[in-house]
Amino acid sequence: MADHRLLPLLITTIVLWSPLAGNAQDKHALAQKLFEVSDVSNQIKAGALAATAPIMEHIRNANPDLPDDTFNYIQSKIQAELSTEMVTFMEKWAYPLIENDYSVEELQYIIEFYSSETGKKLVQKMPTVMQQMMTHLPEFLQQSVPQIRDAAVEAAAERKYKLQF
Repeated sequence: MADHRLLPLLITTIVLWSPLAGNAQDKHALAQKLFEVSDVSNQIKAGALAATAPIMEHIRNANPDLPDDTFNYIQSKIQAELSTEMVTFMEKWAYPLIENDYSVEELQYIIEFYSSETGKKLVQKMPTVMQQMMTHLPEFLQQSVPQIRDAAVEAAAERKYKLQF
């Protein structure tokens, strides 16, 4: 008799909790879409690419005999590594900031209707979100230095050049 009562409870639990998993995925996709349509993703990528310049300047100064083709190859590898690190940053810090503040319905509404009340809420919160992201970005990138250095050394080695870093 107890088994008959547990089965409906189990089925009800599964049915009620199943949409939550899908809802989280939808919410994550909407947060990504919001960053795309608001151009935040492109601004973050541009900032990461701009961070390449001082790294490459340091490499050039430490390796004045570095051939241009190897320099360009190393730069492309560093930019690829920074892109990978930025994806990780977005997943770890940026998207959760939005996902925690907005429901799926709100995110859909913001994307479609920037002039709505929900859109105004986004405009109001976005400086805070960006400030929080920028607070964590330098530390995050500092932690990424070993991976970036390894990418540069590996790229140089692939071109048979022993890079001094």
